Amino acid sequence: EGIRYCILHSYETLPEVLISDVDIAIEKRGLERIDSILYQLADSHGLKIIQKLYYDVPACYYYVLAFWEKVSVPKFIQLDFLNDEFGINKYFLGSEILLYKRRRYKNFYIPSASVEAAYLTIKKVTKRKFPKTTFKKLRKLYQEDNQGFEQLILKYFGRNNLVSLKELILSKTEGRGEILKKLYLSLMFRYYLPRPQKLFLKVLWLIRRLVTRIINPTGLIMCFLAPDGAGKSTIAKQILTHLRQGFRRTLYIHWRPGVLPPPRRVLNPKKWEKMTDDITVAPHKVPPQNLLISLIRFFYYTLDYIVGYCFKLKIAKIKTSLVVIDRYYYDFLFDLRRFRLNIPKWLPKLLLPIIPKPDMVVYLHNTPEELYKRKQELTLQELKRQVNEYQKMWSKLPNAHQINTNKPIDEIVSEIVSL
Repeated sequence: EGIRYCILHSYETLPEVLISDVDIAIEKRGLERIDSILYQLADSHGLKIIQKLYYDVPACYYYVLAFWEKVSVPKFIQLDFLNDEFGINKYFLGSEILLYKRRRYKNFYIPSASVEAAYLTIKKVTKRKFPKTTFKKLRKLYQEDNQGFEQLILKYFGRNNLVSLKELILSKTEGRGEILKKLYLSLMFRYYLPRPQKLFLKVLWLIRRLVTRIINPTGLIMCFLAPDGAGKSTIAKQILTHLRQGFRRTLYIHWRPGVLPPPRRVLNPKKWEKMTDDITVAPHKVPPQNLLISLIRFFYYTLDYIVGYCFKLKIAKIKTSLVVIDRYYYDFLFDLRRFRLNIPKWLPKLLLPIIPKPDMVVYLHNTPEELYKRKQELTLQELKRQVNEYQKMWSKLPNAHQINTNKPIDEIVSEIVSL
């Protein structure tokens, strides 16, 4: 398309093998067109664009594309495009510097040796981590263009640090931590002290990024519902494994957010350590508690769903996490006895409108007979009742999907991943 770009590092195995994200510096007009280019590319090659993150200042977009080579196991291509015409990105090198004297490599472009060396140096100093592989790479780049590299180092670190940095790259093995700390402080002072407007711009961009992410969170919250024996936990954990590269983080939650501690722990901390959780191994063998205690516990759990969503689930979603919940508040609609609650059945339905909703609900369906064959914690009669209740209610829940589990687990997982 005639757009100037270069792949910044870890390009040796490309294009055949991707060992990490592909970090790409790109000129401004290319960044403005990248959406249409990528969607056209995805359409013509059977890829799905599943993520687009605005993640850094001033213009950095992170795309995740997915494709399938075999059932249930998606693979991912992670493309990181950045343009920093203001020079306020955390690595300080503006786009014009990154693209200056770029080189042809195989069938794509990479930075010049001096620019790549400066980029890697600043990146590792900023992170204050210098792996052995980075030293090896920097020595090679330094030998290719030591004069160009030293000019860039003088610009960002100053003459006093040039000797220390050369020693660090070429031979120094001891005291690296102290040298990195010194280089980091020097970089910050030298760059921002004479350019306070850059720091001000950076703060504005960070505020914009935060507001954008709050308004349009890039994570996903999904919950699994089913009677005992449907394989919720197994399937939920496989989903987290298969989709973890499509998100920044993953979070697995059983039943409720858990921001509020278990009631027993609040009332009697010492005795609580020896007690089992409210959801026991044989949930229906323990009798329900009296009405007053049941009401207190129910409202306590309801409060945890509301508070927990705001302070745990929503924050995880803003941070681009995939949150998978095994059971949810909806279980109160189907099985109060499991939680030893002796409350009217209409009460959980009454409060349902104020409960924060997951982005996706997956109901795992199977026959009562098959569920009983897998797990005998509940009677066949009780399983028949629950399956009947789930069948009546699941379609009334927001963004709910029914998945039949009378097939191999790989096919079940593949169907959910596709959703």
